[in-house]
Amino acid sequence: MGGAAARMVRQALWAALVLFAGSALGAADAVTVATVDDEEVSAAELRHWMLLERAAVARYFFREHGVRDAGDLWRREFGGESPAKMLRERALREIVRIKVQQLLAREKGIVDTANFLEIMKARAEVNRTRRERIERGGGVYGPPAFTPRVYFDHVFDRMVEDLKAHLSETDFKLSDAELMDRFRDQGLEGVRVFEQVLGALQMQYVDETYDRWVERRVETAVVRIHDNVFDRVAVW
Repeated sequence: MGGAAARMVRQALWAALVLFAGSALGAADAVTVATVDDEEVSAAELRHWMLLERAAVARYFFREHGVRDAGDLWRREFGGESPAKMLRERALREIVRIKVQQLLAREKGIVDTANFLEIMKARAEVNRTRRERIERGGGVYGPPAFTPRVYFDHVFDRMVEDLKAHLSETDFKLSDAELMDRFRDQGLEGVRVFEQVLGALQMQYVDETYDRWVERRVETAVVRIHDNVFDRVAVW
């Protein structure tokens, strides 16, 4: 990445960090801006993913349109393309991908909620507990406080791991005959002992099937955008 592009991306990231540092959940954050399969998407959730997508959009407009000043990026159009619109759309695509997985996990009893605000409230409680422990002279594993991104990623990754483990014993469970077919198809016969790779073959199938399932669900999810509020969520 050239110097001008790198500076522009740094500007976009710095603006995101400033917005992130100064943000606090309030009434406006709870406004519903869209739904995914009838599950509400809040303004806070959209803004969370927009902040994480800003640098990628900045790079695109530098590469495709030569835009070098991130400070002027979000209020203009370039070649008929709107950075602000692209940013919201990219964030929404990521939300849909996340949400369909959360909804399946909730359906399977892995998690209790797919609501971003509730997850952030849990984060605030975790951070409060960690802060009090530190103030009493105790120690905590990891950082003294979790940022929204780190906490969400931790919760989501753990959810996916637990969901895959559940699916490996239920919906995605292969029979011994099916596992043997995969064993042979992969040329493992005579090289590995079947019983020793059963678990690995099963999880390989789960990973492949899960990824395909996510892609199908993203394509078929019913997404309804509340245009009157969705387009008003600030990007600067």
